[in-house]
Amino acid sequence: GRVPHLARRARGRRAMEGGGACACCAECGTRPHHTFWLNKDCCGLICASVTNGLLAYAEYVVLTVIIWPWLGNTLWGALHGVAFTAVVILAVASHYKAMTTDPGAVPKHAVPADFEPGDSGKSYRVCLKCDSFKPERTHHCSICERCVVKMDHHCPWVNNCVGLGNHKFFLLFLFYVFSASAYAMALLASRWIHCTGHTPSRRRDRLRGRRNHFPAGGSPQEAVIEAAVEAAAGSAIDTVASNVFPECDLSTGSHVMLFILLLEAILFGLFTMCMMCDQWSVVLTSATKIDRLKNEKNGVSQTKRDVCMNLNEVFGGEPRFSLTWLLPTEVRFSRPEHVYGFRVHEDAEMDDLTSLIVEPVETGNGPALSNV
Repeated sequence: GRVPHLARRARGRRAMEGGGACACCAECGTRPHHTFWLNKDCCGLICASVTNGLLAYAEYVVLTVIIWPWLGNTLWGALHGVAFTAVVILAVASHYKAMTTDPGAVPKHAVPADFEPGDSGKSYRVCLKCDSFKPERTHHCSICERCVVKMDHHCPWVNNCVGLGNHKFFLLFLFYVFSASAYAMALLASRWIHCTGHTPSRRRDRLRGRRNHFPAGGSPQEAVIEAAVEAAAGSAIDTVASNVFPECDLSTGSHVMLFILLLEAILFGLFTMCMMCDQWSVVLTSATKIDRLKNEKNGVSQTKRDVCMNLNEVFGGEPRFSLTWLLPTEVRFSRPEHVYGFRVHEDAEMDDLTSLIVEPVETGNGPALSNV
């Protein structure tokens, strides 16, 4: 048996064997015959582009408006620049993986994980819309037009469903966007504290207030001398005030860019923090939003599972912390067919599956097939 990524490789080999001008290019889409997973929803593509654009904007402003003018070529400047860039790169990489990874779509010829050719009289449920086997905790996405294992929701910001196959990448995307937002706000606050009371205009006012003026009502010669001194002193004060803390002397455009960055960091920081809190409950209970809503509607209590098992289901590998949990690397399972709940047989074995009986799932109102 095979799982989704192996099934896609097999489809890709068959497409290459078919020849033709388009055979050399991987087709993008979410249908079973597509070899590269990418949702072509216009709204999702726009949202994904905006997300990457905002991350690029934050990177540019933090490096060119905050770190470089403030810390320059110092060691702290280099460390902050490398650290913030690394966080943004990890956020972009996690976003790309969440968007282009099969979230756990059930292939057309999927059967239960424990099914073997030759089984007869065995029934299982199918989806009315995509006409494929529907394992437990599987729901149909009307945007991707596929049944997705452990589907939580369809997220326009990653232009993809969030399911078993890409849940890790979605969590990492939220984590690194939140980290970038918090990092940017910390740098903004540090720079503001550093420049408080040291802006050129404030220093200029203090220096001018300390100067002694000639007494009013003097002779015309004294008035001329006073005017000359005022002009010379004003020029000197402007030069001193601008050179003491040049990093605090920003243009109007730079102030506007910092204000936009602050709004972006606050909005996306709060949004991702709320999403992480919500997704943390999904990880700990292994119950998606759709599962919780269906259980509440039907009055069914959620089955408790071991926390280590739930973490292993999201991050793969051994049920203990690993550095790969923090990196957008592939999720691997020792027995993937049992995690996904299905397997895909080779084309030569499909003739042996004719004895498998497809039956609807019994519900409270009679036979019906779930499409959620």
